[in-house]
Amino acid sequence: MELIRKSDALHAVLHNTGDAAVAAVQEIKAVDAVPVVRCEHCKYRGGNRGDIDSERWCYQINRYVELNWYCKDGERKDGEV
Repeated sequence: MELIRKSDALHAVLHNTGDAAVAAVQEIKAVDAVPVVRCEHCKYRGGNRGDIDSERWCYQINRYVELNWYCKDGERKDGEV
Protein backbone atom coordinates (compact mmCIF):
# COMPACT_ATOMS: atom_id res chain seq x y z
CA MET A 1 0.00 0.00 0.00
CA GLU A 2 1.32 3.43 -0.89
CA LEU A 3 0.13 6.53 0.96
CA ILE A 4 0.36 10.11 -0.29
CA ARG A 5 -0.41 13.40 1.41
CA LYS A 6 -3.90 14.69 0.71
CA SER A 7 -2.60 18.24 0.21
CA ASP A 8 -0.16 17.02 -2.47
CA ALA A 9 -2.93 15.16 -4.31
CA LEU A 10 -5.29 18.14 -4.15
CA HIS A 11 -2.57 20.43 -5.47
CA ALA A 12 -1.88 18.05 -8.37
CA VAL A 13 -5.57 17.78 -9.30
CA LEU A 14 -6.41 21.47 -8.88
CA HIS A 15 -3.48 22.62 -11.02
CA ASN A 16 -3.87 20.08 -13.85
CA THR A 17 -6.65 18.58 -15.96
CA GLY A 18 -7.36 15.22 -17.53
CA ASP A 19 -4.37 12.99 -18.15
CA ALA A 20 -2.00 15.63 -16.76
CA ALA A 21 -3.82 15.46 -13.41
CA VAL A 22 -3.50 11.67 -13.33
CA ALA A 23 0.19 11.89 -14.23
CA ALA A 24 0.79 14.55 -11.57
CA VAL A 25 -0.81 12.37 -8.87
CA GLN A 26 1.20 9.34 -10.01
CA GLU A 27 4.43 11.35 -9.66
CA ILE A 28 3.78 12.18 -5.98
CA LYS A 29 6.23 10.31 -3.75
CA ALA A 30 4.70 7.99 -1.17
CA VAL A 31 5.14 8.93 2.48
CA ASP A 32 7.14 6.72 4.83
CA ALA A 33 4.36 4.98 6.76
CA VAL A 34 3.25 1.53 7.88
CA PRO A 35 -0.29 0.34 8.52
CA VAL A 36 -1.25 -0.15 12.17
CA VAL A 37 -4.33 -1.46 13.92
CA ARG A 38 -5.77 0.20 17.02
CA CYS A 39 -6.70 -2.24 19.77
CA GLU A 40 -10.38 -1.35 19.68
CA HIS A 41 -10.53 -2.81 16.13
CA CYS A 42 -8.11 -5.73 16.66
CA LYS A 43 -9.05 -9.41 16.68
CA TYR A 44 -6.49 -10.04 19.46
CA ARG A 45 -8.25 -7.72 21.92
CA GLY A 46 -9.43 -9.48 25.02
CA GLY A 47 -11.44 -8.61 28.10
CA ASN A 48 -11.15 -5.53 30.27
CA ARG A 49 -8.96 -5.18 33.35
CA GLY A 50 -11.38 -5.52 36.23
CA ASP A 51 -13.12 -2.21 36.70
CA ILE A 52 -10.76 -0.33 34.33
CA ASP A 53 -12.94 -0.05 31.23
CA SER A 54 -10.30 1.74 29.14
CA GLU A 55 -7.83 -1.19 29.12
CA ARG A 56 -8.06 -4.57 27.42
CA TRP A 57 -5.84 -7.65 27.36
CA CYS A 58 -3.91 -8.15 24.13
CA TYR A 59 -3.42 -11.79 23.19
CA GLN A 60 -0.77 -10.82 20.61
CA ILE A 61 1.67 -9.14 23.03
CA ASN A 62 0.32 -10.66 26.28
CA ARG A 63 -0.29 -7.51 28.30
CA TYR A 64 -2.96 -4.94 29.10
CA VAL A 65 -3.14 -1.96 26.76
CA GLU A 66 -5.39 1.07 26.35
CA LEU A 67 -8.02 0.96 23.60
CA ASN A 68 -6.25 3.66 21.56
CA TRP A 69 -2.99 1.65 21.68
CA TYR A 70 -1.81 0.34 18.33
CA CYS A 71 0.82 -2.00 16.95
CA LYS A 72 2.18 -3.36 13.71
CA ASP A 73 1.23 -6.94 14.67
CA GLY A 74 -2.49 -6.30 15.09
CA GLU A 75 -5.10 -7.61 12.68
CA ARG A 76 -8.50 -6.01 12.18
CA LYS A 77 -11.51 -8.02 13.31
CA ASP A 78 -13.33 -7.17 10.09
CA GLY A 79 -10.39 -8.14 7.83
CA GLU A 80 -9.86 -4.60 6.56
CA VAL A 81 -6.32 -3.25 6.23
